[in-house]
Amino acid sequence: KDGSYELLFDLWDEAIEATPGVRYLHVGCDETYELGQGVECGCKAIAEEQGRERLMDIFLKRVQEHLKEKGRMMMAWGGRSGGEHTKVQPRVFTGWRDAGRYQEFRDAGHEVFCYAPNPGIEPLFLPLQPAQQVTRWRDHSRNHPGSLTRTRNGVAAAARSGQADGMICTSWDDSGVHISLWMPRFICAAEYAWSGRGPTFDEWKAKFARSYFGPEVKDLWRLYRGLQDSAWFYYDSFQRKVWHYGDVGKVHLPDLLRWEDLEYSEYWQNRYADWTRDAEREARTIEREIELIHENMLAPLRNKFDFELYLAIAALMKHNCRLILNLGEIEKLLGQAHQSHFTSRPRALRSLRQAVEVARSTVAEREEVYGRMVATYEKTQLPKGMSTSEKAFVHGRDRARHFANRTPDMRYLVIDEELLDLEGWADSLEALANEYETLLEC
Repeated sequence: KDGSYELLFDLWDEAIEATPGVRYLHVGCDETYELGQGVECGCKAIAEEQGRERLMDIFLKRVQEHLKEKGRMMMAWGGRSGGEHTKVQPRVFTGWRDAGRYQEFRDAGHEVFCYAPNPGIEPLFLPLQPAQQVTRWRDHSRNHPGSLTRTRNGVAAAARSGQADGMICTSWDDSGVHISLWMPRFICAAEYAWSGRGPTFDEWKAKFARSYFGPEVKDLWRLYRGLQDSAWFYYDSFQRKVWHYGDVGKVHLPDLLRWEDLEYSEYWQNRYADWTRDAEREARTIEREIELIHENMLAPLRNKFDFELYLAIAALMKHNCRLILNLGEIEKLLGQAHQSHFTSRPRALRSLRQAVEVARSTVAEREEVYGRMVATYEKTQLPKGMSTSEKAFVHGRDRARHFANRTPDMRYLVIDEELLDLEGWADSLEALANEYETLLEC
């Protein structure tokens, strides 16, 4: 529909105005799953008669004409090398696995760009280094090669081939990772894109630490590995990862006591015993990461804001562990209340009150670390979901179930914990404790 073109051209014209001196404009065209489904615009009929690729030709021709008037060259993803109206336009290919198609497209008159492979996007921190990734929600683990290794190998091979006119390395907001945390990947891609014959990977890591932060930086790659592993633990807990696959409902709160005799079940401690052990170990690891972050923040480093980010992220990771441990502690207090009911009812009441306090303090801690995350992010980025006096922010859920798109603001970081409704659970337990106290007065 013409209105769709008008919207796109308006957005692109703003981008062109904001980036003078740039040669290209990237128009996407990757993952066009809904291509050819429109009925009113006639797209479905064209797709059925001439094929979906014909629709891409029609679109790109019109886009190309508009951008040519603006002095830009259109850059788009993949497709046919012989597209009717797009022969001289740059094409982008993912990684080096499309190597066989590079020469085909060059022969057809295209410039060809190699796209640095997908790094794998986890919340809070990128998987920069090789590691075995395990999950509580599946029966398998996988060896993650590390995004920097994949980036280096992909762009270096393309550079050495001589068939690529350029490299592209991007970030995106699927999981809400702060832009500063992408810097190692950007710099790695730039290093190996020049000739494909850069330093060894260990040499590059030392070079990055020295040039980006300064020679005084301490144990940077140990810190990165720790944050990476801790981010995986955060992602794998409280339904965060299974949400992406469409599974929910696998985490419970401790059962409330039943009124008569404060009947009680140790279900939570038994069901999540291994998780509690993992959380205890992970909490100790995060403490060491926090100590290392503080050491570096005291040193005369460049780009110190990155360490502020690391600290805010580590605090959220630590709270995630404390939430697990506190749920176990709450159930223990409920067990004590049950036992004391038969020996000392005032002591039973104290245990109930303590359980309420642990629940409420856990919620308060969540809000504190969440607020710190937001404040830190917004030192260098506009608020997520920000509206202006002229335009209201429009939030829409996407087909791909992106982690950071579940909420218009940054509450995607804590929404899984919120859905447990520990606040409501604490209200119910407090009501029970109040009623129990009236019995003592009688």
